[in-house]
Amino acid sequence: MVKPGFLKNDNLIAWLGGIEPMWSHLEFESYCRLQRRPGEEDPAMQLATNLTEAEAQLSPLVAALLALLCMAREKGGVKLTTGGGLTRAVITPIAEICDGPAYDLALIRSVTKVLNEADVWPAELLRHVALEMRLVRRVGRSLTLTAKGRATLETGGCGGLMVHLFETVFWRVNLGHWDGYPVPTWPQSYIGIIAWSLARAASTWESPAHLARYSTIPVIGVLEAQDDFAGHAFELRILRILAIFGLLEAKKDGNSPNRFVSVRHYRKSQLYDRFFSFNVTLEPIVGGTRH
Repeated sequence: MVKPGFLKNDNLIAWLGGIEPMWSHLEFESYCRLQRRPGEEDPAMQLATNLTEAEAQLSPLVAALLALLCMAREKGGVKLTTGGGLTRAVITPIAEICDGPAYDLALIRSVTKVLNEADVWPAELLRHVALEMRLVRRVGRSLTLTAKGRATLETGGCGGLMVHLFETVFWRVNLGHWDGYPVPTWPQSYIGIIAWSLARAASTWESPAHLARYSTIPVIGVLEAQDDFAGHAFELRILRILAIFGLLEAKKDGNSPNRFVSVRHYRKSQLYDRFFSFNVTLEPIVGGTRH
């Protein structure tokens, strides 16, 4: 069992609430290898670099990124606001592409008729990511297409674009930067373990709080927090991001207290098992239990 002493911690036992985390089934070597990035020596997780254009564009985030690059090409650059954000003319089509259970455009428009970047979190994320991937560069108050960006448009999203996008989002962008929850790097640093765990735990609809317990390794700041923010942080930093990638499906719970506090459940999409592959070893079962 992975770190057996850790699993006997009273705070952890209380936090798990009877749920057995998926990663506790892993042999320790596989647990360690899941924390390596694809491309490093002997990683346990691989990402598909051979997606077709049709498969890649099942991802709203891929489709929105390509739309952003198209706008930059056709207009000679994407205009920015004085604060450095995307303008409304750019934000609206991105919001429409990303509209769905993970990002509710109708709900946002019921509050504000004018969309700014702060109202469309996928657009803000894309601006950061496109710059980080060097698909665009900032020139004055515009984002202009780079040679790498033009080459990306020519592929139409097939090949390794989704891999590069995934690697940038989860290993080069701090997803806790925007939400204000404690421990801003958690649980993003465990994305390999999370992805493997979700492949097993998210076959059926599950709540963020349950998936957090099945899939994450809680740190001290999570276990000792007065308010249990783990499910909320896990949803904002992992689940909704995977959903906007097209790797998870999301649905609203009809029992949500009000339309502004939407409780969602998640399960993996067909693209999930196409995109991720894993090479891990589980602990053997002896006498009905794993050792």
